[in-house]
Amino acid sequence: MGWALDVGCGTGRAFLPLTEAGYRVIGIDPIMNSIRLCQQRVSQVSIKAYPLLASATHIPLSDQTIGFVFAVNSLFYLSPVELTAAFLEIHRVLQPQGCALLHFLALDDWRHKLAKEIPPEQAPLPGYRFVITCFCSEEKIREWIYRAGLTLIKIELKSIASEAGIQRNWLALCKK
Repeated sequence: MGWALDVGCGTGRAFLPLTEAGYRVIGIDPIMNSIRLCQQRVSQVSIKAYPLLASATHIPLSDQTIGFVFAVNSLFYLSPVELTAAFLEIHRVLQPQGCALLHFLALDDWRHKLAKEIPPEQAPLPGYRFVITCFCSEEKIREWIYRAGLTLIKIELKSIASEAGIQRNWLALCKK
């Protein structure tokens, strides 16, 4: 099936499902402790996955080498400037006809009320070091995908009730 890229892989929770789907997996995360935890998971479960210390804005892979990009629970930690760069990187590493599953937080997600909103031009870089979350409308997601040269196949809004409020998550399936 080829290679899958887990953007913002964290502790590598998606590695096993991606390998079970037939992919060889590369995970990137900008936090060294996450990479260490990924390496432990890979050795404990004995799967073919390769965690790398890297940012979504500078993916250390050759052009057109990835068949599937999985970016869930990671993009909303990026500032708007970083998000634009990440989309261009995702497009660059995707093979022709490659697909990407992208996850965003909706504007009306309850977590939007947790902190004062920062104007995009004042967002610190790199964003993952701060409590910055990017909340988006469907229109903004469509615009980012279009500007990156990707084609939107499907976009869905998923809601999950919790004690704190309603989590509202956009999932966008795209292809190159």
